[in-house]
Amino acid sequence: HCPRILVVVCVSKDWSERLVWSPEELRLLRCGYWKSLSGAASTANKTAINVTLDQHLSVDELGRIMYLVSEGKL
Repeated sequence: HCPRILVVVCVSKDWSERLVWSPEELRLLRCGYWKSLSGAASTANKTAINVTLDQHLSVDELGRIMYLVSEGKL
């Protein structure tokens, strides 16, 4: 069993508006959303997937996702 998580990040075409990096940090700007693909059929990456806006990706949410995966709940 290998959990599959789809992450969609909405970004600007201008790099300076979507990425900040230095030796101390890496930040993606804008918003991201996620969806568990657990139980979904395998595809050739040509299938549309609906990602709902209530599954916002954040640092806290990523920690929760990783916890759920470790517990076998996702």
